[in-house]
Amino acid sequence: MPAATLVPVRMSPLMRVFLRRLENGHFLNRVGTWTEGISQARDFEDSENAYEAARKLGLQGVELVIAREDGTVISGSKLDF
Repeated sequence: MPAATLVPVRMSPLMRVFLRRLENGHFLNRVGTWTEGISQARDFEDSENAYEAARKLGLQGVELVIAREDGTVISGSKLDF
């Protein structure tokens, strides 16, 4: 099966983009470790930045999460490399 093509999505200032571990729901934080709270998670600002960070870090079992400014998760998409 061919790999999916990621189309960069520029988020509104009211939206945030995160990487979340599928196994436990923890978010990647600003220093490259994992945190339970979305408030301590790194906001990648757009899907392309999140995808590239996950790829460069060799992350497996993660999803790209789009959330509202208040941290309410709107959607998540599993990343496969």
